[in-house]
Amino acid sequence: MKSASCTFVPFTVFAVFAAAATAQEVTNPPVPMQAVQITAWPDRQRQGDATGKVVISHADIVRFGDTSMSDVLKRLPGVTVAGEVRMRGLGSGYTQILLNGDPVAPGFSIDSISPELIERVELMRSPTVEYGTQAIAGTINIVLRKATSRRQREAKFGVVSDRAGVTPNLSLRMADRLGGFSYTVTGAARQEKASGPGDTEQVTGAGPDGAVNLRRDLYYQYRIHNRFLSLAPRLQWTLAGGDTISSQTFIEINDSARHGNTVETTLLGAPSDYPDNAFTSAARVETVRSDLAWSHRGANGARIEAKVGINHTGRKTHFVFMGTGASRALSLERAVDSEARDDQLTSSGKYSIPFFEGHSLVAGWDSAYTERGEYRLQHDRDGAGAPRGVDLDESYDAKVKRLAFFVQDEWDITARWQMYLGLRWEGLFTDSLSNVVAPVHNRSGVWSPVLQTVWKLPGTAKDQLRLGVSRTYKAPTTPSLIPRRYTANNDNGPTNPDRQGNPQLRPELAWGLDAAYEHYFSKSGMISASAFVRRIDDVTVERLYQESGVWIASPVNDGKALVRGIEFEAALPLALVVANAPAIDIKINLARNWSSLDSVPGPHNRLGAQTPFSANVGLDYRVGEGFTAGGNFGFRRAGPVNLSAFLSSYAWPTRTLDVYGVMKLSAATQLRASAFNLLHQDSCNATRFANEDGSLLRSARARSNRGIRLTLEHKI
Repeated sequence: MKSASCTFVPFTVFAVFAAAATAQEVTNPPVPMQAVQITAWPDRQRQGDATGKVVISHADIVRFGDTSMSDVLKRLPGVTVAGEVRMRGLGSGYTQILLNGDPVAPGFSIDSISPELIERVELMRSPTVEYGTQAIAGTINIVLRKATSRRQREAKFGVVSDRAGVTPNLSLRMADRLGGFSYTVTGAARQEKASGPGDTEQVTGAGPDGAVNLRRDLYYQYRIHNRFLSLAPRLQWTLAGGDTISSQTFIEINDSARHGNTVETTLLGAPSDYPDNAFTSAARVETVRSDLAWSHRGANGARIEAKVGINHTGRKTHFVFMGTGASRALSLERAVDSEARDDQLTSSGKYSIPFFEGHSLVAGWDSAYTERGEYRLQHDRDGAGAPRGVDLDESYDAKVKRLAFFVQDEWDITARWQMYLGLRWEGLFTDSLSNVVAPVHNRSGVWSPVLQTVWKLPGTAKDQLRLGVSRTYKAPTTPSLIPRRYTANNDNGPTNPDRQGNPQLRPELAWGLDAAYEHYFSKSGMISASAFVRRIDDVTVERLYQESGVWIASPVNDGKALVRGIEFEAALPLALVVANAPAIDIKINLARNWSSLDSVPGPHNRLGAQTPFSANVGLDYRVGEGFTAGGNFGFRRAGPVNLSAFLSSYAWPTRTLDVYGVMKLSAATQLRASAFNLLHQDSCNATRFANEDGSLLRSARARSNRGIRLTLEHKI
C-alpha cells in the first residue's frame, strides 16, 4: 500500500546523561526555586522496597488530562499499549491486570475506568506471591481512590474536541471524616466519539508462480459513540479497639453504539461474497465490584486481614450485518443477539507477624468462585427476508473455581541487604456445559516459588542492586477452552479465519530471572538499568488449518519460548545535569525486548507479536507557583513477526506527541489544557500467508485521531 504516512522513518534515540547527572549532583545543587519534587516514578518507597514496586500517584495519572487509562499507561516505564496493555512488550495474558489487588474479569477494558477514580497505579516487574503469579511479563495493579482524613470537595468539567466532534466529561469527588468514620465518593460521566472515514485495506493474491491473480481495494467508514457512567464509593470505620472495617465499590455502566460500512473494489480476480457491506451494533456493559474488608492488629505487631467480595459483569449486544453481493442487491441480513454474564464470589486474607528479629512473615489465602454464562442467537435472512440456512442458538455455562495459598517472608538480613522469599500454590478448576459442544473439564495446579533481593552497595546509600528468581504461569482463559466457532462475516481466509477454542489447552509455565541497578540522587530523582529473561514451556500459539474449505484458527500448546530484554529509566531535575537550569523535570524510559519461539521458524519468531523497542521522553516545567507545562514523546517499533511457518505480519512504527499546561486561576481553581497525538500518524499493518499453492497479503491503514482537551478544576 502506498501511503506517505506508512513509510518508515528512522528514530534518533535521545542521549542518556546519567554520568553527567552524577557529576553535577554535589557541585551544582539546584537553587530553591528550581527544586521541583519528582512525584512520579522514583518514589522513595521503591528504594526501600525489597520487591521494587513502582508507584504512580494520582497527580501523575491526571497530569495530561487523559480520559482513558490506556493513554495514561502508555507513558509509564516498560509499558506499551498496542490494542492491549503490555509489559516487556507482551500482552495476551502475559501481563496481569488487577483492580484493587484482584484479577479483573475476562474481557475487562481498562478504558472503562475513568482516571479520576484512580488513587494510584502499581507496576511490579517481578511477581509477589500475595498478588498472584499469573504474571510472566509483570503486574499492573490499579487502586481506586481511598478514604481521606479531611474534608474534600472537588468538581471537574471538561470537553474533548477532535475530528469526531466535541464530547463532555464530568467528575465529582466528596470526602470527609466523622469521628471514626471516613468516606470518599468519586463519580465520573463521559462520552467518547470516534470516526474512521478514509481507513483502507488492500488484499493481494498470487499463484504458485508468483503471478498476481487477485487485487481488491477496500474503503471503510465507521462511527462510534460510547457513554460511561461510573461511581466508586469507599467507606471505612475505625472501631474502638483499633480494628478497621472498610468497603470499596465500583459501579459502571457503558453504552456503546457503532455503525459502519465497507466498499470493496475488485481490480483483478473474484470479489468477496459481500463486496459492499454494512453493520450496526448496540451494546451495554454493566459492572459492579464490591468488597468488605476487616483488619485487626494484635499483640507484638501481628495483624490479621480478611476480605470478601462480589463481582458482576453483564454484557448485552445487538449486531446486524448486511451484505450485498456482486449484483449490488442485498443478499444477506444477519442479526445476532448475544448476552454474557460473569458472577463471582471472592475471599482472601492474610496473617502477618514479625517472626524473628528482621523477619516479617505473612501467610494467607486467595479464592474465587465464578459462574459465567453466554448465549448467542443468530438469524440469517436473504434479500427477500426468507430464512437462509439454520438459525443458530448457542449457549454455554461455565463454573471456574480458583484456590490459592501463599506464604512469604520479608527478611532484613543486614541494614544493607533485604530479601523477599515466597511460595504460592494456585489451582484452577473449570467445568463448562453447552448445547452445541461437548462438556469441558479442565484442571491445573501450579507451585510458584519467588525470591527477590536488594543489596545496597558498600559506602553509599544511593546505589543498589536487585536480583529476582521466580516461577510464573499463564492459565488459559475460559473462552479459549470452549470449542465454539466464532465465524467471520465476510471473506473467510487464512488472513481472516474463523476462531475456535481448544479444551485441551494447558497453562504456560515460566522460570524467570530479573536483575537491576538503581541510583538515587540526594534530593530527588533516580536512574535505573535492568535486564530480564524468561524461559516459557507449553507456549500457546495459533494453529491455522482448513476444514471443509473453511479456514479456522485455534490455540494449541506447542514448544518453548525464550524471552529477554533490557530497560533504562531516568527521572530527575534538569538542574542535576545543567547548572542553574530552569525548573524542568526530565523523564526517560527505554525498553528493548527479544524473544524466540522454537516451534516457529525464524528470524522474527517473536512471542505474542512482542513489541521489540519502545521509548518515552517527557518534560515537566514549572513556572513559579501558577503555571506548569510539559510534554511526552513516545515511540514504539513493531516490525516483522513470523506467526507460523506460513503466516507472518508486519506493523509500522508509531510515534506520539502529547503536551499539557495547567494554570492556577485561584487558590481553589485551575484550568488544564492538553493536546494529544499531535503527530497524527496513521496506523499501518499487514498480514501475509504463503504456502505451495500461492500467497495472500492483507495490508491496512487506519487514520489516527488528534485533538485537544480543556478541563476546569475547582475545589470547594
